[in-house]
Amino acid sequence: MDDKVRTLSQNKALHLYCSRLALEMNNAGYDQGHPEFEKVNTEWTMYSVKEKLFKPILEAMEGKESTAEASTLDYDKVHRSLNWWTSTHLGISIDFPNRYGSNYSEIEKQSPGTFSALSQDESG
Repeated sequence: MDDKVRTLSQNKALHLYCSRLALEMNNAGYDQGHPEFEKVNTEWTMYSVKEKLFKPILEAMEGKESTAEASTLDYDKVHRSLNWWTSTHLGISIDFPNRYGSNYSEIEKQSPGTFSALSQDESG
């Protein structure tokens, strides 16, 4: 079992995956629908997908609260679970970017820490 901490490239791939999933959920009409503000619909972002979908699954499956704590194998496990759910319930399936695919150059373009003015740094 490889339990090395995830690589910078894996983290960049995670951000690309979360961005793509957010885009597809927004395009399909799925918003975040905050319960406190029933009439306010907020679109998904890379950061909200990471915080509200990816991280809770990582914590439930591996007991890790931060993506920075994830091993090189954890991202694949979480992606399979999340992709199964989005495929089954939303009809949305997004492959996890990897260095062998045609999207490798996109992975390398991802900034590892700065998402937007409203996001946090790469602390997890």
